[in-house]
Parts: sequence; structure tokens; C-alpha cells
Amino acid sequence: MLDEDHESVRYQVNMTDEAFYAYTALPTDRIFSHVDKNLSLLETTPELGHEYDPAYPAARPPFACRVLYCENYGVYYRIDTDTRTVVVFAIEDQRRNPLGRFSSYEYEVVSLPEDEKS
Repeated sequence: MLDEDHESVRYQVNMTDEAFYAYTALPTDRIFSHVDKNLSLLETTPELGHEYDPAYPAARPPFACRVLYCENYGVYYRIDTDTRTVVVFAIEDQRRNPLGRFSSYEYEVVSLPEDEKS
């Protein structure tokens, strides 16, 4: 019974193509395992990451989001509470220049309602 209740609170974690490519290109097995574990944690605790509020406006994506840090990488995502879905749209090396952080992404997740929690 407890497992059934636990399953009912799970979120589906989906990745955009860009996030998936970054995920598969992580440089070491250790980093890959750490990111993979944290992606699994988002299934039950989607608010694990904090609201992303960069110091530079140019480092801000065109919608509110959350970030979960794993090693030197940030996992950037949105939460859709209505569909119980977490959409990961970027996995970025935090050592890169923050001013160009999201310049190469297509933002298909911009269609999420603006009043949703990030």
C-alpha cells in the first residue's frame, strides 16, 4: 500500500533534446552517475533545486525555472504541477561564461503557463 501511495506522488522527468545531448556527453562516469541520481530525485522531490535567479540578466532564460547543481553542472528545469511533469531543458557546465549560457537553446517549454511554479 505504501508503494502505491508513493507512486501516486511521482513526477515524470522529461528532457528536451538539448538537455539529453548534454546529459549523454557528460565527461566522466562519476559526473554522469551524480546527475543521473539527481534526475531520479526530481521524480519525488521536484522542488529540490532552487529558483534560478542569476546576477546577469543575459544569463536568464526567457521563462522562470529552477536549477539543481551536480558537481560543476547545473540541471535547469521547469515544473508543471498540473501534469506532474518536470521538464529539464539544459544541463550546463557552470564554469562556462554565464552571459552565453542559454544562447544556443530552442525554448519549446516556453508554452508552459506563466503562472505555474518554476
